[in-house]
Amino acid sequence: DLRWEINPRMSLVQDASMVATPANRDDYKFRINTALTGKVTDAFNMTMRYEYEYDRTLDLALRDNQRIVTALVYVF
Repeated sequence: DLRWEINPRMSLVQDASMVATPANRDDYKFRINTALTGKVTDAFNMTMRYEYEYDRTLDLALRDNQRIVTALVYVF
């Protein structure tokens, strides 16, 4: 996991995880998430996040999954 404060209003967060089966080395899954968060006002944050997941246990066409998520968050 990594958290970097770019300036007082912007931060970058990255985390990665992996799950593997000890009995079968071909069964594993890993995930990487990266998010950029900016403070718009004291009450609102805007976040853009990239998520990537690879699951070796699924069929070849379904193993990769990636998405970009944006959110406007009200902090109370």
